[in-house]
Amino acid sequence: ASMVPAQVHVRDIAGLVRGASHGEDLGNAFLSNINECDGIFHMIRCFDEAEVIHVEGDVDPIRDLEVIFSELVLKDLQIVQQLIDKITPIVNRGIDKSKKADLEMLLKVKEVLEGGKQIRCAPWNNKEIEFMNTLQLLTSKPAVFLCNLSENDYCRQKNKYLAKVKAWIDEQTGEPLIPFSAEFESKLVSMTAAESEEYQAEKKVKSQVSRIITQGYHSINLIHYFTAGSDEVKCWTIQLGTKAPQAAGRIHGDMEKGFICAEVIHWADFDALESESACRDEGKQHQEGRNYDVLDGDIIFFKFNAAKGGKK
Repeated sequence: ASMVPAQVHVRDIAGLVRGASHGEDLGNAFLSNINECDGIFHMIRCFDEAEVIHVEGDVDPIRDLEVIFSELVLKDLQIVQQLIDKITPIVNRGIDKSKKADLEMLLKVKEVLEGGKQIRCAPWNNKEIEFMNTLQLLTSKPAVFLCNLSENDYCRQKNKYLAKVKAWIDEQTGEPLIPFSAEFESKLVSMTAAESEEYQAEKKVKSQVSRIITQGYHSINLIHYFTAGSDEVKCWTIQLGTKAPQAAGRIHGDMEKGFICAEVIHWADFDALESESACRDEGKQHQEGRNYDVLDGDIIFFKFNAAKGGKK
């Protein structure tokens, strides 16, 4: 049987420097590329190496983070100010009364940004969140922080920068921090699977690639469910909170239109009993309707009306 895994696409974007919000260096390209992404991996240099030159002249992870955060805030401020300038005359002249609420929310967003805060870290009500989703601001995107250590520091699990970086992130956003070593990971890539396992055992540490991918996947509120047949097991990616009919629609639009029900086995039950037949025998397969929120790892068999949906 073939297996089709879930996927998350990671784009490598050039590092951010001072003045990027005003187009310095590759600033415009960076900010344009990051705008197309759902979330951000912040790669933070936490190793000393004379041959690897730092754009600021020395290694200081906290300074680097402050530069990144301030440049993202400044770019968002530019966007918000442009919208305020555009909407204000419309509101003042009474041309469109519906824009008054938008202007009030934009002014609140501006105040948060001028305070140096990331948009995602401020408290918002549902209506404000719905409005800000239309803005696609850079500081509204969820983030995962990757501390890039030397192989030596990673293997001995000691680093002079790590505690300070974690404290700074906890204070600013409270988002996930993953220590890893690009130097270590690059060696594993060039090895066979057996050699990689042996090297990791020798160094008494594990690769963090899977953890990084999984954390990034969940940080942008993605989950997955499985469909299984005699010749294929396939993983389907959906947003957290997706209802069963919409999950079926990921496979084919006709399945959403003609949705009848979903026969569901939770992953924990399958993992414990190890087969679909055992789950059915133990009463662990259950039928769900249109209002069912699909859970991460669900194994689902969809029933739908082929005539109503179009074709099966």
